[in-house]
Amino acid sequence: MSFIKSTKNLIAKTIVLYLIHGPIVYYVIGMRRSGNHAFINWLTNALEEQYASLKPKIDNLYITSTGKTVFLDEVNIKSGKRFLSVLWNNRELIKNCQYLIISAEDCGPNYNNFRIPKWNEAIYIKRSVLNVVASRLRYLQKKASEGIGYSEHNVDVSFFETLLEWHSIPENFKVWEYEKWIVSKEYRLNFLQQLELKVDIIPTMSSQGGGSSFSGQEKPSTVEALSRYEQVNFSPPIINLVTDVKYQKLLNQSEVDYLKKNP
Repeated sequence: MSFIKSTKNLIAKTIVLYLIHGPIVYYVIGMRRSGNHAFINWLTNALEEQYASLKPKIDNLYITSTGKTVFLDEVNIKSGKRFLSVLWNNRELIKNCQYLIISAEDCGPNYNNFRIPKWNEAIYIKRSVLNVVASRLRYLQKKASEGIGYSEHNVDVSFFETLLEWHSIPENFKVWEYEKWIVSKEYRLNFLQQLELKVDIIPTMSSQGGGSSFSGQEKPSTVEALSRYEQVNFSPPIINLVTDVKYQKLLNQSEVDYLKKNP
């Protein structure tokens, strides 16, 4: 990194630190279609101790009706200039909130950027690899049917390489598992306890992520949510990637068994 670029990043980081120094910061990161927004809305309900809806204010900034919780969505996709502008123009909201949730998607654990200079809690969103693949493929199909080219949900080598980076979780991250969260109240309460929270309110389908790739804003059954990969026909290139020796360790036993039965 050049001296000029390094200096610019340091200045930007200092500005962001100043603007977000007040609230408790939750940093949430995961692959797209992993349940990132399900977690964020659930976390918001727990923070507010009631059902709370995150309403869009500008770009990727959302806020609850109480003003206690502010959410900055997918900060890694905004230009640095635009990100700083959003923070500055909404500095009073951020100054007065109690909780700030910042999310990044499709980034590895070493993603280091001035947009996320500090946090109180860092949470990695984990979901069954085949379910994430199925959800991304269905989302791409939906966009294609609308005549829209879309690359942010690619299922390619880069996607699997990023997942591989998360195979070893950094010690400063808590891991939230989508499938366990769906089926187990005990798991939900134990996870909340790790965050020193206690109110478990399952949110409605998220608007930020566009809802489910399969059912939109309609809430799926538990069985459907746990086995999305059974609802998609994987093409040979996808099968080749999923079964590549390098990436096989990312799969759980149920996924391995499914692929053996459905080569």
